[in-house]
Amino acid sequence: MPPHSGKIIVSENFDNHLVEIIDEGEHRSLYFADKILQSRISFITPEALILLYTQYMMSALLVRPEPAHVLLIGIGAGALVRFLHHHFPQCAIDAVDCSHQIIRMAVGYFQMPNKEPITIHCCDGHAFLAAKNPDRLYDLILVDAFDGRGMARTIYTAEFFRLCLESLSLGGVLSCNLWSSDPGELAEVKNGIEKYAAGQLYLPVPNRGNIIALAFTTPIPWKKIDRPKNEIDLLTRRFRIDLGRIVKIARKYNMTLGQRIGSMFL
Repeated sequence: MPPHSGKIIVSENFDNHLVEIIDEGEHRSLYFADKILQSRISFITPEALILLYTQYMMSALLVRPEPAHVLLIGIGAGALVRFLHHHFPQCAIDAVDCSHQIIRMAVGYFQMPNKEPITIHCCDGHAFLAAKNPDRLYDLILVDAFDGRGMARTIYTAEFFRLCLESLSLGGVLSCNLWSSDPGELAEVKNGIEKYAAGQLYLPVPNRGNIIALAFTTPIPWKKIDRPKNEIDLLTRRFRIDLGRIVKIARKYNMTLGQRIGSMFL
């Protein structure tokens, strides 16, 4: 991407990787090495999801529009925590990240709330799931764990996805941000999800390399995803996410032609 033109607020090295916080007009942005944009906040509407891939991750709300318990693995600048706490102030959120520095930046520079019912855990996400009380289940599990090389090695594994799916409540959704320049690595991660999920769909994010994977402990709940237009419009206005467009992408990349034709008559 072209060099940024804003004011550098913070420039630090974490584990030999450059991390910068930059003010750019009405936005504050978090960049990793080589000016890779990781997260962004609007000073005017801090609860809004600015980056498109985060909006696609939250398409899980089509299936669980009123989550009471959420697990987030990979905090970044806290965009998903801010969004969830704004729309669901009573929702209990476990936010997990292995980096003290990232947590400090998210709270100190990006207005990430750090109060009940939000609990921030500084630890490895895989270790957190393996050690948690098995009776604690989540309506949504959101995975967005990246380091300087890409998808975090301890997170995007078949065993990790097994733990995630076992930690979902009835009708819960696992939403994962996937990205890799290596097609083999991406295929291996997808295989890990499909090994334990009863249903999964993939949402390519337009004009980006990201793919959002939604995984379920049941077959894909198409009736909840491919809702009537009036219901989708209500949720779109409520969350300020173009869910109609996301549903079209879900159909295009995950339904056969026969299924797409059949859905038109439901």
